[in-house]
Amino acid sequence: MNYIRLKQKIYLSKLDKKYKNCKMYINKICAKDNIMANSLVFINKKKYLGEKLPNNAVILTDLRRSKKNLIFSKSPRLEFAKIYNLLLKKKFVIKNKIQNKISKLSKISSKNILENNIQIGENSIIEEGVIIKENTIIGKNCIIRSGAVIGALSFSFERKGKKIYHMPISGGVHIGDNSIIGSNSVISKGTFGFTTIGNNTMIDTLVQIAHNSQIGNNVTITGGSNIGGSVKVEDNVLISPCANLINNIIIGKNSHIGIGSVVIKNVKRNTKVFGNPSREI
Repeated sequence: MNYIRLKQKIYLSKLDKKYKNCKMYINKICAKDNIMANSLVFINKKKYLGEKLPNNAVILTDLRRSKKNLIFSKSPRLEFAKIYNLLLKKKFVIKNKIQNKISKLSKISSKNILENNIQIGENSIIEEGVIIKENTIIGKNCIIRSGAVIGALSFSFERKGKKIYHMPISGGVHIGDNSIIGSNSVISKGTFGFTTIGNNTMIDTLVQIAHNSQIGNNVTITGGSNIGGSVKVEDNVLISPCANLINNIIIGKNSHIGIGSVVIKNVKRNTKVFGNPSREI
C-alpha cells in the first residue's frame, strides 16, 4: 500500500486544458521515492537531490527541464493536490483498504471507536476511549492507552490566496509487536503508505507522530514530544520529554535526544544532542 490506483487511464489534457501538452496517461499516483510507470508525482527542487528523473511518469515540478513528461509549476505540491482532489471528485480513485482482522485473543474495551479495515494482533490491549481509524495494523502484545488516536488524518494542505487545498490521505499506520502507545498520543496515517512504529517501541503520553514517519525498533519517545512528517528514527533511540523534531530528518541508531531539544537536522548514530537548536554534546 504505497501508491494509489486509478480506475482507468487518465490524460491530464482531458482534465484541464492547461495540460494540453501532456500526452502521457496516468493510472496511479505515487510519492517521489516510489515513482512508477504512468504515475503522477510531484518533486520540489528544495528536496531534489540530483537523482535521475524517469521518462515514464508525469512529474509536476519547479525544476526547469526540457522533458516531455515534466509539467512545470511554481508550486508543484499545490498543483498535485488540485489534480488529486479533482480525480477524487470524479471518482477515478480506488481507495486503499486493508482486510479487517481482529484477534479474538486481544482485549478491547467496548468504549472505543474502531473503524473498519483494521487489524489487531493476539494479546494486544486497547483501553477505553481509543480511536483507531481505517488502514491501521497493530501487532501482537501491544498496549494502546486511553485517549490515543491511531491513524488520524495528517495536517497537510496547500494555500492559494484565501483558498485551502487539502492533501488527500489514503495510507495507514503499522505498529509492530510488543509496543505501547501512551494516553492521548496521536499517530497520523501515511499519505500513500504506512506511518510505522517498530517492535518493542515505547511511546509515552501526549506524543505526536506525523504522517509518513518511520520509528524503528526499541525506541523510547517520552511525554510531550513532537515528531514531524517523514522523520526516520532508527533503532534504539531515546527521545527525552518535550523534544521537537522537524520534518524530513534522520535520527541515527543508538542516539539520544535531550530534554526539550529542537532538532532541525540529521543526528549521527551513537551521539547525544541537546538544545535549541540541538547540538552534539
